[in-house]
Amino acid sequence: MSRIATVVRGDALPAPIFTPLVGGFAATITQTSPETFWRSAPAQAAALAETARLFGLDAITVGLDPAALAEAAGAEVDWSTGQGVVTSVPAAVAEQSLDPAATTVLDVALRLGQSLGSGTEVIGVVPGVATLARLLSAGEQSGPDAAERLAARLVIEAARGYGEARVAALLVLDDAEGFAAAESAAVRRAERVLANTARFFDIPLLRSVPAGADADADRIAPAHAALPADEPVAGVPSAVPVTPGEPVSVPAAWYTSAGELDPALPPELLHDLVGALRTDA
Repeated sequence: MSRIATVVRGDALPAPIFTPLVGGFAATITQTSPETFWRSAPAQAAALAETARLFGLDAITVGLDPAALAEAAGAEVDWSTGQGVVTSVPAAVAEQSLDPAATTVLDVALRLGQSLGSGTEVIGVVPGVATLARLLSAGEQSGPDAAERLAARLVIEAARGYGEARVAALLVLDDAEGFAAAESAAVRRAERVLANTARFFDIPLLRSVPAGADADADRIAPAHAALPADEPVAGVPSAVPVTPGEPVSVPAAWYTSAGELDPALPPELLHDLVGALRTDA
């Protein structure tokens, strides 16, 4: 059983684990351009593995930018700012299924699973359906309902691909707007399918909670645990968010970063934070 699954179940570990949200930070650390990082599976896998090794991370996240999944399905994405922006969604995208071998984030997950040692686990990240639908609607010509249906299909297919790559956990990642909008019947149906997928592959389903979001056990369900950006969620297993450069004030068995690590974060701050977590253990 993975260490993430162990803490989600509430079982004790000999030391706390730290599972930060790592995306563009790994590209910065390895001096990889955003376009190369997000489009090249070998480059992304190497950058994430090196980041995990340098900082002694207990887990590494794959697929943190939702535009990566949109691009894998055939959408056109601009990476020039470091964050993916969907510029158009060709009509054929709605008919295409994800090919795991040609989907960068799934290829990365598979590569990391084969190359990382047992000290670092892989978390497969899928965007929340509402978050991805809004991103797709910027380039989608057929309306928000079609974008939501496409987003739901892509998220479910990606989750299945991560399961086949034997990730340690699935994480549903929403921004604040997507989290607030994720109450529609279509979104909730997709989330139930995600829960069934996680159950089939026997891995925990995690949900991010953006800073300031109103969340409780019902809102987190059907996920098994939460990765909040500020306050732990009452009634469900939650990682305690910590920020590089700030003291760790709450002892816990499980820590995460307070949101995605800033690509411009001075590396010594993350190094000091990991050292503090190890010392406190």
